[in-house]
Amino acid sequence: MSKFETAIILVNYNGTADTLECIESLLLHLKNEFHIVVVDNQSKEDSYLALAKGLEKLNSRKVSLIRTKTNGGFAFGNNQGIKYAREKFKSKYYWLLNNDTIIKENILDSLILFYQSKKSVGILGAKLKMYEKPKLIQAIGGTFKKYQAKVVQIGFNQVDQDQFGDSAIRVDFVVGASMFVSHNFIEEVGYMSEEYFLYFEELDWAIRGSLKGFDTYTLPHLEVYHKQGKSTGNKAGVSLALEPMYYQFRNLTLIYKKYFSSLTLISIVRVFIRAFKYTLQYKKPFHKIALKAVLNKPFN
Repeated sequence: MSKFETAIILVNYNGTADTLECIESLLLHLKNEFHIVVVDNQSKEDSYLALAKGLEKLNSRKVSLIRTKTNGGFAFGNNQGIKYAREKFKSKYYWLLNNDTIIKENILDSLILFYQSKKSVGILGAKLKMYEKPKLIQAIGGTFKKYQAKVVQIGFNQVDQDQFGDSAIRVDFVVGASMFVSHNFIEEVGYMSEEYFLYFEELDWAIRGSLKGFDTYTLPHLEVYHKQGKSTGNKAGVSLALEPMYYQFRNLTLIYKKYFSSLTLISIVRVFIRAFKYTLQYKKPFHKIALKAVLNKPFN
């Protein structure tokens, strides 16, 4: 067995304070054999130096910092971390955590035990809760409605009253802020697809996993607190930024072109319905970026 059974991957992009808070929560609560790999995805130089200095102050042998040569997006950063950990530690498990998350108890034991109990498990999630409003759920997982081109976060904005119980639930995908996978899953399915840059990578990974016989589960009794929208500026019902929405629009159509080509028109119609709605709601030209997105043209 590897010295570090689990490698925890955190991707940082100009988020020093969030990343350090996340690491501190992990070091405080986790008791297992683990190692944290922080991947700096080409942050600004002062931000990167602040991160390096902060990690030096923590003085933990359980943390490594690597820096990419370019910002290749969410999947790229996570893949770099996984590759580093596979080579250096040969870990059995990989926990991909957003850098703007924290934990409040040791949930790693339960993730590992459930993974060991079911041969079919591929990607394993937890209950994501709102960092700033900890009584509210962000999601326990997601549902993909193929014939509506609609992605739904299960439990979004609901008050947490343990309504999802303590048992594992099969879902279509788990939200990318917390994804737990094994070495075997990566061997069979491969790394996360880097063509998306931002959004829909977790759905793509879950679909590819299902094609290889893996199921996606979530454990709703385990909690991860997430600063939802912190890195992108997108908060549902509050504010939407143009560039992140471009990737949402583009990547929805990419999913269909890859896996459901005969239904691609459904995704395009869905994109334009959303775009015109947001144009009216937020007084921003979402309809224009939607056209670029479905034609797969660059945002700028």
